[in-house]
Amino acid sequence: MARPARKTAEEKLETRRAWRARNIEHCRAHDRARRPAGPPHIPPTPTCHPDRKHRAFGLCGPCYKKDYHKRNSEKRSAAAKQRYREDPHSKAKSAEAARRRRATPEGRLADREWRYRRKYGLTIAMRDAKFHEQNGACAICKRAVDLERIHVDHDHKTGAVRDLLCSMCNRGLGFFVDRADLCDEAAAYLRRHAKLGA
Repeated sequence: MARPARKTAEEKLETRRAWRARNIEHCRAHDRARRPAGPPHIPPTPTCHPDRKHRAFGLCGPCYKKDYHKRNSEKRSAAAKQRYREDPHSKAKSAEAARRRRATPEGRLADREWRYRRKYGLTIAMRDAKFHEQNGACAICKRAVDLERIHVDHDHKTGAVRDLLCSMCNRGLGFFVDRADLCDEAAAYLRRHAKLGA
């Protein structure tokens, strides 16, 4: 007499699933009996926002994400730089995102705010307050300058913000490499030649 063909692993699994579906109540009772008795699990409450769901380390989801980014900022920055260097599509995506951001007035303002914070440690509001403190004029030549055309002058060695200058005065200081002695020599030179020309 021929022996019946053996079932494959998939067929065995399907048979078990079908049996469990027919006897689901019996299976659930069996699972409950096997489970150790004890108090029900109560998830911990986040210390940051007690009304939110706990994620990890006593924090809610958004706070945990912020904390993770803060703790791993160097690692994430290095990974992003490597991805930017190696992935040819990454540069194109970054450039496209920047173009879309700068296409709107809000995006341009946010972009400028980010650059001011990164380069000078200033916000747009702090720059505007400084502009009104200077009565809307350049700190050197005292000419009235439009708010959007004003330049933030800073010490290139320490990074400390000095004052707001017009484009010409800001470039002039740059050409004199922020050296006061060269500026004095230039002033003396102009006075000397002004007397000769008179």
